[in-house]
Amino acid sequence: MRAAFGRFDSNRNGLLEPRELAQMLRTTIPGITDQQLRYVLAHLHGFDLDGDGCLSYREFCIAMRAVDVRKG
Repeated sequence: MRAAFGRFDSNRNGLLEPRELAQMLRTTIPGITDQQLRYVLAHLHGFDLDGDGCLSYREFCIAMRAVDVRKG
């Protein structure tokens, strides 16, 4: 997961900012609509545990595990 996080942390600040999250979603979900993008970003915001508007690596891992659990 560290590699996936690092791939989209374009400014290398250790956080996935909203624009980086949007780029990640556009890359990993081809054809995602703007409405779908807003929906997913709103749900990802729920994993922003410290309220800084970004996802840290820890928060990203928690979010990805939640997605994996829901798929199973």
